[in-house]
Amino acid sequence: MRLPVVLRREMRAALRAEPHRTFLRDAVWNRAAIVAAAKARTCQRATTKAAMTEFRRAVDALLVEVQGILLDQLGKRAGR
Repeated sequence: MRLPVVLRREMRAALRAEPHRTFLRDAVWNRAAIVAAAKARTCQRATTKAAMTEFRRAVDALLVEVQGILLDQLGKRAGR
């Protein structure tokens, strides 16, 4: 089941705005660190694991932010 198209569009727009964009950027950068660690000539388990931990932290923070945006958008829609 999906959220209505208009609501998803509003959420994407809100997520792209500062300060929310920082959370998205952190998740992307941390994912890139995992890829870089995995592509290293000699993959270091500890380095890769640390990158995964940071990615998980960034995704958790992003999820909290997205949930807040959803609640804000639902509140705005209820006020219409």
